[in-house]
Amino acid sequence: MRVRKALAYFIVIVCLSAGLVAQEPQNGKPVAAVDPVGSTSTNCLAYSLDVASLPQPEHAFQPHSPPPASVGQQFPYAATGVTLLFGDGAAGDLAILILGDGFDTQSSLVEVAWRDVSYLLALEPFQARAEKISVYLLEKTRVPDLGCWFPPAVEHSIDCNPDTVVNTARAASIRGGVDEILVIYNTTRYGGGGRRPSDYDGLYSYAVAYAGPWSPQVVAHEFGHSFGNLADECDSSPYQPPAVNCVLNPAEQWADIPGMSLTRYRGCAGRSDYFRDDEDDLMRTTAVNHFGPVDQRELLRRIPFVGE
Repeated sequence: MRVRKALAYFIVIVCLSAGLVAQEPQNGKPVAAVDPVGSTSTNCLAYSLDVASLPQPEHAFQPHSPPPASVGQQFPYAATGVTLLFGDGAAGDLAILILGDGFDTQSSLVEVAWRDVSYLLALEPFQARAEKISVYLLEKTRVPDLGCWFPPAVEHSIDCNPDTVVNTARAASIRGGVDEILVIYNTTRYGGGGRRPSDYDGLYSYAVAYAGPWSPQVVAHEFGHSFGNLADECDSSPYQPPAVNCVLNPAEQWADIPGMSLTRYRGCAGRSDYFRDDEDDLMRTTAVNHFGPVDQRELLRRIPFVGE
């Protein structure tokens, strides 16, 4: 199993958490949620308690092309249940494995997976490094019950059984192993999570997202947590350890990024005295379609080292 370099610590990041009072969408777009009275954990990404009945968001991503013909043919891994959804499966690629939980048909899983992956790979920095990325999909009959659920104490947060998720990915017949896992939970209840367990050697993190209309943005956000080790960029979320995108001194810590030394967007990683790299980006809200400049640098930095 491949081991990713330069990860100094491990954290569990729970996203889309509970405790926000949602306001009604305006013109199909979410509006900022407000903190309720009480001690419940809050998070800046919860725009609606349940978007299942809402119209398709105006900014929702729709792929310009259908899934490739190879989907469903297990090419080039015949009889293993693994489909190459994107890329060429070359050695040294960032290898992402998608696992579906609760899907009735393979075709429905493929449809959601293709939409979510198409969105993620259309974002920078993944678009710029697309030739170094391969995405695989494990046939639903090869995936056991992953135990995905919504912990009652943290609304909008989805968690799964980490042992089952990681062991399923490890058992998949993928040349060179898996670098990152994406779990798609077949539910219309809005939510997601980015997990970084500390008790796995090599393959130790995964993102999970629901399968509703906002899932492409949720996938991107959670992938930022699990792969990029990025923190939530708001001050209303539960406190998180310091991260490269949430800093006390941007003038010093982001001095190498053009234009970032003067950034003064206050509120990040659950602290009002931390600064973030963008007024609004995908680590702060699912209502936009880009990562901030610091987020992009960190995600890009990790791709070349995968598999080494």
